[in-house]
Amino acid sequence: MTLVKALKKFNRKERYWLIRNAFGENSRKLDPKFLRSLEGEHSIKVPENAWWAMDYHLDWLVAALHLFKCEGKGESFKRQDNPKQTLVNGTQLDVDLIIAFDKTLIFIEAKGDAGWDYEQLNRKIRRLQNIAIADARYLEGVKTYFILMAPKAQRKPHMEEIDAVRPDWIFPEGTPRWLDLQIENEDDQKVTTFEDFNRVGRCNKEETPCKTGDFFLVK
Repeated sequence: MTLVKALKKFNRKERYWLIRNAFGENSRKLDPKFLRSLEGEHSIKVPENAWWAMDYHLDWLVAALHLFKCEGKGESFKRQDNPKQTLVNGTQLDVDLIIAFDKTLIFIEAKGDAGWDYEQLNRKIRRLQNIAIADARYLEGVKTYFILMAPKAQRKPHMEEIDAVRPDWIFPEGTPRWLDLQIENEDDQKVTTFEDFNRVGRCNKEETPCKTGDFFLVK
């Protein structure tokens, strides 16, 4: 079983299948411009037929790696050790985008207007690290990349905080890998920040933000 086939066997995310249904056969392949950006920015040459999925659970990743590594050894569907639940922990912790081909995995975490939740990002990074440490065979021989994606104008303020939570094995040379998240405004013009986008929120009669307010306000 190939790595990609093993990953596919767990891809139960309805959002992925909604996109595949809505956009048809063309959605099977990643955008050539996006692939060129990965090669240009990080020297990662991704074939045009690389497999991808959204919101891929890290529990699924462990199970897929297990099937990939154990096929033919008679233990694929036997009980496995799960020391301190570091491999499978029953949560929905996931990566925003996963790309796979041959024996290569690319994990991409993206943030836009909401900004980075450092606690959540740290959990994901530590979880990947735990997978590598708890059972080294799963990622042995598999090349991995971890990439952060955000609008160009919004990524610099976050780099110091993100660098503080990273384990060295994920960010080569101590530097996070970044890609620009391309966004467009209401006139379909490219912009580098969400600052001109509108917001909506709940408020009270005095237009003060209020989670239980009976009014809403557009800003």
